[in-house]
Amino acid sequence: MSDEVQAGESLWPDLPERWRYSIELNATEDGHYGSTLELKCDGVLKCRMALTRIGRNKSEAYRRTKERAERWMADWTSRQRDGAWS
Repeated sequence: MSDEVQAGESLWPDLPERWRYSIELNATEDGHYGSTLELKCDGVLKCRMALTRIGRNKSEAYRRTKERAERWMADWTSRQRDGAWS
């Protein structure tokens, strides 16, 4: 079973301009969800993560994936000294 979740800026207002993300949730037979997360800047893939056993329902899995993406984005942003996002 696979559910595609695309969230826009209204669901993640702290996403920097020019950045987009997609999350694909997949349920396993044992009832746990996993996800694949992609973060792109100006259409260029900057990060792809595969997360496993992140919850037993969609909302928990989505929340945990989103938190992981926000931590990655905070780290990425802190490393950009010149303000360039590439």
